[in-house]
Amino acid sequence: MALCAVVIASGDELVRGERLDTNGAFLARDLFRVGFTLVRAVLVGDALEPFAEEIRRALGEADLVCLSGGLGPTDDDLTREAVAAALGVVLRESPAAAALVRRSLETRGRPYTPLQARQALLPDGCALLPNPTGTAPGFWCRRGRALLVALPGVPGELEAMWRLPVARLLARECPERAAPAWKILRCFGLGESEVQRRVAAVCPAARPGEIGICAEAWVVAVYLAGWCAARARDVRAVSYTHLRAHETPEQLVCRLLLEKKKD
Repeated sequence: MALCAVVIASGDELVRGERLDTNGAFLARDLFRVGFTLVRAVLVGDALEPFAEEIRRALGEADLVCLSGGLGPTDDDLTREAVAAALGVVLRESPAAAALVRRSLETRGRPYTPLQARQALLPDGCALLPNPTGTAPGFWCRRGRALLVALPGVPGELEAMWRLPVARLLARECPERAAPAWKILRCFGLGESEVQRRVAAVCPAARPGEIGICAEAWVVAVYLAGWCAARARDVRAVSYTHLRAHETPEQLVCRLLLEKKKD
């Protein structure tokens, strides 16, 4: 069963366009791979109440809510406060989080100051998620059917936490997930509308989300999920699809020339 997820990334630098939300793209890819359907991805600025309201909305509609960013020691790091406001609880210092922050700072030769101590605060009822590569730990909690996970905004730290403590958490808390079957085909020499017509003829009973068509540089990508993925061979036959997944047109030309040379 595919569960639904919402991703919320925070930071004024994101909503102003000064930085790209690469964490959202990473999470979107991996959520699909591990059996979640991403229904919404949101950017919020460093304002407490709008951030808290987005969390409340997500908790009411998703099985998994992923937050990225806002766990550092500065005044504009508001994820802890926003989650506490959304849950209607207070922030408390976590001795376990304080120990992790102290140890991480010591390895970097930095002092444990009152500002750094903000990273040891957790919303009441939330559990610690250790950060193996940075100073700011994450946290998680359950609210109804929703599992909330808060992760740091530094991409390397978020990805390390996602692959280790979060993966174990999801295995324990969301064991009913089923990763969907999916295929990516890339068509060269046809426009989007013609690709759509041909794919629809092969998969006439496709449901929303089972077929995606997207124009890329020189090609049209076709994303097939669920039962439509099993029809990939038939789609390839009617859409002049020679490109393999993640293959560029230049790589295609080289491959076909090499194959022709072998013949």
